[in-house]
This record gives sequence, C-alpha cells and structure tokens, in this order.
Amino acid sequence: LSTSTFRSRSHLRQAMDTWFRPHNELPPPVSAAVRAKHEAMIAKCVQDRMEKMRAAEQEYNEKLKQIAEKMPQRLPIMNLPSHNLRIKEKVKAGNEKMAKTDSEYKTWLLGRVSAHDERVRQLHDERAKATREANAQREAKLQAAMNKSRSSPQLRFSRSVRTLSTRYGTDLSRRERAWSRSAGSGSVS
Repeated sequence: LSTSTFRSRSHLRQAMDTWFRPHNELPPPVSAAVRAKHEAMIAKCVQDRMEKMRAAEQEYNEKLKQIAEKMPQRLPIMNLPSHNLRIKEKVKAGNEKMAKTDSEYKTWLLGRVSAHDERVRQLHDERAKATREANAQREAKLQAAMNKSRSSPQLRFSRSVRTLSTRYGTDLSRRERAWSRSAGSGSVS
C-alpha cells in the first residue's frame, strides 16, 4: 500500500488494522433473525429468476414443436454410393484432369523448345554466313596485296625488313620509314 492513497498516517494505520485483524477479533456472528431474512431474500430472487427461465424454456419448446410440425415426418432416403466408390471416382477424375494438364504443358513446352531450336539454328546460320563473307573479303584483300607486292619494290623491301626485324629482334622501323619517304609512296603496314 502506498501512503499517498490515504489522507494521513493515522488513516493508513486504521486500514491496516482492519485488514490484518487476527482471527479472534473477527466481527460478531450474525443473529438468527438476520440470517433468516437474508435467506428469504435470496430464495425470492432465485425463484424470480427460475420463473423467467422456465417461461423462456417453454417458449423455446413451443417454437421447436411448431418447426417439427412444419417439417415432413420422414426425410427422403438418398441412395448414395458407398464411400469407397465415391473416393475412387474422385481419384479417377483427378487423375484424368492431371493427365490433361500434363499433356497440355508438354505440348506447350515442345513448341517452346522447337521455337528456341529454330532461333538458335538461324543465328548459327547467320553467323556462319557472316564469317564466310569476312573470310572471303580478307582473302580477297590479301590476294590483292600479294598481287600488288609483286609489282612494287618498296613493298618487297618493307616485307623483307619486317621479316628481318622479327627474326633478329632489331628495330628497323626507322630505316623502313626513311625508305618509304624516299620512294614517295608511303609505307604499307
């Protein structure tokens, strides 16, 4: 207990004395007349409640009887197949549905794979064609350079200088540039 809930310490002490009173200091027992009054009052309250509950129960039972009178006496007998048979039918229908969706998926997948294969084949063909054309152009340029080098002495010298420089590891590019300047036609690399 906190002291702030009481006005003063005396009030706190008084509250603690009443709460923690020893058993021998309990209040005196209630007299027989007072006890009889209390029991009579409790019995009257219980009886009032029971009367209300019985009235509600009777209403409920009446409504149930009315509903039962409106319904037919016997429900129609439904001849359902056995439980095992119904389960087998459901399993069969489910398996058929799965087989159908599987076949649809397989045909879709096959179409996708064939389209992809066709695309890859086209790309391969295009690249092979481009490579053949590039090789043919390179070969034509090389052939033209070879034909030209047979007729030009400067190219022959340039080729021989390069061969020597790669073979012996010397730097002959200055000589090559000087020769090309003196020849007047520029170096071919």
